[in-house]
Amino acid sequence: MTDSQTGTGKSHHTQASAVYLAIFGTAFVLILIAPFLSSVWWHIRHGRYVESNGVRVSVPWPWQAHTKAGVIYLEKRPVILSVQTVLLASVALAPIRNPPETEEQRQQLYEVFANLYRAELVPGRDAVEGPIGIGAQDGEGICMQSVPTNRIDWFHTTCLIFRGTWSADFHGNSKDRKTVFSQILGLPEPASQGGWRTLSH
Repeated sequence: MTDSQTGTGKSHHTQASAVYLAIFGTAFVLILIAPFLSSVWWHIRHGRYVESNGVRVSVPWPWQAHTKAGVIYLEKRPVILSVQTVLLASVALAPIRNPPETEEQRQQLYEVFANLYRAELVPGRDAVEGPIGIGAQDGEGICMQSVPTNRIDWFHTTCLIFRGTWSADFHGNSKDRKTVFSQILGLPEPASQGGWRTLSH
């Protein structure tokens, strides 16, 4: 084999290595930004809204949404793929199967809901607040919320909204909770007049 043939072989090998490296690098970057691309594609396809059972809610960037069996699920994921944090925040909106028809029925539903939240939906060590009234008229609702004792900026807020005809179940931090209520639901954020207070479970 001549020196020119040897040089040509090395050149081809170098070029092939560069191509493989470029392909690998591109694939790695695409995997890394997959959540970002997924959010972009969702908003291109659906815009800024999702609708189910006559209820239309906003889906702000970079949230995504889907519906299943009449329930609206909204999720906020990291823009960059993260092994430690797969989901930053989520909220599920579901119609109440047998909504109250009178004010008396609505108040009874609110009372049962608050008791059920304390008894069944909150781990014993979480700090609990509620019931908290929100909104007015057609946007009237009631909320219960809790914070883990070992993670004070992570909220679990569950509400009966739209006069007890829908439920909203949120998990996330205070910033995302504000986004959910002000931008997605168009309702005031649940907070007691004296700020956050903890009640015994």
